Amino acid sequence: MRPRYLVLFALVAFIVWPYYYVFRLDNALGRDDMQALEQLLDIPAIRRNYKERLKGGLGHPQSYPQGVGGSVA
Repeated sequence: MRPRYLVLFALVAFIVWPYYYVFRLDNALGRDDMQALEQLLDIPAIRRNYKERLKGGLGHPQSYPQGVGGSVA
């Protein structure tokens, strides 16, 4: 019986965790808490990503891995 409870607990945690993370993010944004935002987000990585995208140009289509972003047909 005990393994069933562990599997159930793991499943519930897996489902609830993203919502808890968004809840924490929303609270940090609502309170304008920069320290909490720095813990939740990798701000330097986000800045690097935007800089790379701007260097590449806005008019060029973004390359996707094979099989992603293709036609549905």
